Amino acid sequence: MHTMDGWGWGPMFGMGALWLVVLIAVIVVVVWMLRSTGSATPGRSTPERSTPEEILRERFARGDIDAEEYRERLAELRR
Repeated sequence: MHTMDGWGWGPMFGMGALWLVVLIAVIVVVVWMLRSTGSATPGRSTPERSTPEEILRERFARGDIDAEEYRERLAELRR
């Protein structure tokens, strides 16, 4: 019986295990990337964007703009 000069089956199993680890790592990275990009999946709601009026209302509520500026900008948006 030929044992590949004393190496036996060990290196073949080692390479198989290495490829298995690489394959699992690739799958984990792909799944992580899909989840982090927020790809649309069935049953998953996408975040809604705020309208310009909502953004203006939030700025007024935070105190970024005063009442006069709020009214002026709101009137401009509604034209």
